[in-house]
Amino acid sequence: MRNQRGAPELAVCGVFSTEQADTVSHALRVVDEGAAVPVFADHVRRFSTLDPVLGSAPRPLYLALKEALELVALRLALAGETAGS
Repeated sequence: MRNQRGAPELAVCGVFSTEQADTVSHALRVVDEGAAVPVFADHVRRFSTLDPVLGSAPRPLYLALKEALELVALRLALAGETAGS
């Protein structure tokens, strides 16, 4: 996630912070030092531009992949192409 100034910030659940304190402190230090880290909001924004309807609502990964494959297959079928060509 990003903090109020827009800098990447690590969000860690309380259980993980307690059980893996050394790992969390190391990760926090690496992020504070400026390591490149994925910010999921950036990816969500990119996905929503691909398809505003499907990209706007969170869904389980397996369902999102299924819907994406169905959409690609439909587009190929409408274009008169086969998946192997």
